[in-house]
Amino acid sequence: MPFNSSKLTDSKVLIISLLSLLLPVAWIEFRVLQYTHGTIAYPLDDTFIHMVVAKNLAFQHYWGVSGHAFASTSSSPFYTLLLAAVFLVFGAHTVYPLILNILAGSAVLLLMHRWLKRQGLSTAAQLIILLLVNFLTPLPLLVISGMEHSFQLLFTFLFLYGAAGEIAAHARTIPSASPAAHPLLPPWTLYLWGLLMVTTRYECLPILGLVCLILLARRRWGAAVSLGVVSVLPITLFGLYSMHKGSFFMPNSVVLKAALPHTRHGIVQFLTEEIWSRMFFSPNEYNFLAAQRLLLLLPLFYIVFIPQLRANRAYRIVMLVLMGAVLAHVAFAYPANFPRYESYLVALSVLMTGVLVAKYRREVPLAHLRGAKWIAAAVLVVLFMPLLIRAEKTFQKSEAYCRNIYEQQYQMSQFVHNYYDSTPVAFNDIGAISYYSCGDKLDLWGLASIEVANAKRANRFTPAYADSLIREHQTRLAIVYDKWFDPRLVHEWTKVACWHNQHNVVLGEDSVSFFAIHADDAPALRKNLEAYQPSLPKDVSVTYY
Repeated sequence: MPFNSSKLTDSKVLIISLLSLLLPVAWIEFRVLQYTHGTIAYPLDDTFIHMVVAKNLAFQHYWGVSGHAFASTSSSPFYTLLLAAVFLVFGAHTVYPLILNILAGSAVLLLMHRWLKRQGLSTAAQLIILLLVNFLTPLPLLVISGMEHSFQLLFTFLFLYGAAGEIAAHARTIPSASPAAHPLLPPWTLYLWGLLMVTTRYECLPILGLVCLILLARRRWGAAVSLGVVSVLPITLFGLYSMHKGSFFMPNSVVLKAALPHTRHGIVQFLTEEIWSRMFFSPNEYNFLAAQRLLLLLPLFYIVFIPQLRANRAYRIVMLVLMGAVLAHVAFAYPANFPRYESYLVALSVLMTGVLVAKYRREVPLAHLRGAKWIAAAVLVVLFMPLLIRAEKTFQKSEAYCRNIYEQQYQMSQFVHNYYDSTPVAFNDIGAISYYSCGDKLDLWGLASIEVANAKRANRFTPAYADSLIREHQTRLAIVYDKWFDPRLVHEWTKVACWHNQHNVVLGEDSVSFFAIHADDAPALRKNLEAYQPSLPKDVSVTYY
């Protein structure tokens, strides 16, 4: 039966779009819960970092992972505060990050649908664009992650598209004698979206900065300054509080993961080598390659539709800001094999380019030549191929992501909870273990331990220094990836066992090792590991030493 777009109403577009999000989420969660026997499992250990800080903030009134010590581990102050509020009202439960993300993901599609309707697009065009946004982002993967990235996309969309519309409308206003007809400042909602956007993810600062620069270029000094100040005020206050507590101005994760040089030699090397490598050379994973491809796609769309963008200031502002934000992301972002850091840029770029094609494709020069649309379609498929492959691969691995975390980090947390709940432990994955146990935690990667982060920044994280921290914290047990550390450090301990994952897709390493810091503790550690072994999933094998 041929497709009849006249029967496709606005409500049907919204329902189909929401189902395209909710059905994959439901299917993935159903399969995961079957495997975990009803245990909520997330595809990232980072989700538990937010939860443990939120739980401690709600019930113990401190921002950290253990021992009432401040630790700037959370990369999203807003999301951690939101979780803390939910925990305080409803109690701490691992299902709440999933519920919050379902609501945020649904809000993204709902608000994008409303915006598309205002652009005058047909219902068929609206549906195609929303489906592309949903599956290329991919939004279901953001939802099941239980992280802040769905909210990042939501607030960035509201801020960027709202700012572009406000700036364009202000530019079109005819001068009038009435000051009320020309408000000097943007509406209060834009300040709210800017504040929430930056407080949700620090990496949205380039988008805020570019919007403020555009306001300055249009001589709207008050609007630019006030919007910038209000938007960064929460993270500024948090940064000052963090410094007062002896930590960095930025969260540890931002400091350690971002490709920000902090020495003169590092700056020179970054400008002469690293940035060009990041922009032009293909990495080994499709998430970063997708962001690289946006560096080509967005300028190409801008050139093809330049007459239309000149006529529509709002669209032009969105495109300019997105090009700048993508460049900043490729230059400074931390690459990851789970699709999250670049997802908001993919979604907003697909939305904007989709609108340009839907509205103006017939106005493009050569568009009426014979076979031109087929050539254009082929070119678009080739250019979008990394995004398509990225989406296909991540949907294919979606269940495996969650299973991996259940098989390794969750099992580690249950082992520690059962046998070493109040024992000082050293590790390099802080989330699940910290959420499920109470003892002192020494994070040898640096997210939760400022001593480690400072040492790494100063290139003095030596085996001797690490050993001194171990002894200072009176640590009895270490659960780490051997390959992440100097052999001279781990050889000082007694290696008791190693858990091996058979189908790793997201874990830092296939194998995680258990060490007794003091040789006298090794027999008890082995006995406890042997007692826990029957609880391990079938895909986890154990080697004893």
